[in-house]
Amino acid sequence: MRHVSILLQTVAKQFYIQNSGFFLLLLFFGIGFLSGKEHVAIASSVAQSPMLLLYTMIGWSIYLWATFRFSLEAFSSKENLWIRNVIFYSSREQWNILLTMQAALSAPIIAYGAFTGIFMFKYHNWINLGTLLSYICIGSVLPVYLYRKHLAQPISNTRPNRLKTAINKWIATPAWLWPLSNLLHTRLWLYLATKALSIAVLIAFQVIDDIQVYDWRWQAIGMLLVSMANITLILELFKFHKQSVPWMINMPLSGIKRVIIQWSGILLLMLPEIWVLIRYFPSERSAELLLSLIIYGLCIGLSLFASFFIFSSEAEDALKKYFYFFISLFLLSLFGVPVILTSLLLFAFTFTVHILYYRVNLD
Repeated sequence: MRHVSILLQTVAKQFYIQNSGFFLLLLFFGIGFLSGKEHVAIASSVAQSPMLLLYTMIGWSIYLWATFRFSLEAFSSKENLWIRNVIFYSSREQWNILLTMQAALSAPIIAYGAFTGIFMFKYHNWINLGTLLSYICIGSVLPVYLYRKHLAQPISNTRPNRLKTAINKWIATPAWLWPLSNLLHTRLWLYLATKALSIAVLIAFQVIDDIQVYDWRWQAIGMLLVSMANITLILELFKFHKQSVPWMINMPLSGIKRVIIQWSGILLLMLPEIWVLIRYFPSERSAELLLSLIIYGLCIGLSLFASFFIFSSEAEDALKKYFYFFISLFLLSLFGVPVILTSLLLFAFTFTVHILYYRVNLD
């Protein structure tokens, strides 16, 4: 059905694109970091332990909540008001369309659930298997039921919070805080999920390095992964500058002020990771390496931000380029190129794009 295809393109595909950093980390740990034997061992443990299955379902529930929130935001956007026409179809067609969309969003859970279910069947653990199947069925049907209720409701204009309005009148938010403030207001769940994952990965790299001593390349690869995980958040910062405040380019601001307004958002975005890196950094490592890694992470974020001015404001148009960008930086670290040298190259690229962008637009 054509409506199913359009809905998949509008909601499911956009969800995976906008959370590409999250799935990049999952692919790295699921394919590049763990071997097939380790995957089998993990699935076998989950299949035999009700407690591990419970923890797994808690993680899946967080993921399902993220897909649910994303879908509601997509349904409520002005560009997607046509989706509300789905409610005029028969109940059977509504369920078919929305179940297909939810199945696409829940594909990672369904795939891994099927993989784990094979071991539950192998070990004759019917209670865990029944619990797993029930969870997957409820996780697919319940969101669709809520989607139908949401689509059937009239669009209402939400009244602004009086307290927030008063605070905004009393305290003027500085311009350099606008991008991050907008991100926290509009994509809070994306921000929290991304930060939770990136911080967990960063802590894991520090703990593993503290137990089993590696050379500096291990730390560089960890910082690269964590920085790339923020690509969707950096894209949101870029969209704010490009779509919400395009008039700022015509403001009589000095070059330094323009740099502060644009680049401070990246620094604020990376502050949680920087704090965690400093907090859990192995004491045997040098302070020079710590400083180099912080600069490296910030330069990766700045270069990603600058690249959107060149490639496209839409992530899907340049997704392959960012994958090649990640592979290039990964290989540079693997072959021992100092992170400070890579940082200088990334910063030179960022600064060049910044200068050329304003020169072209102001001329």
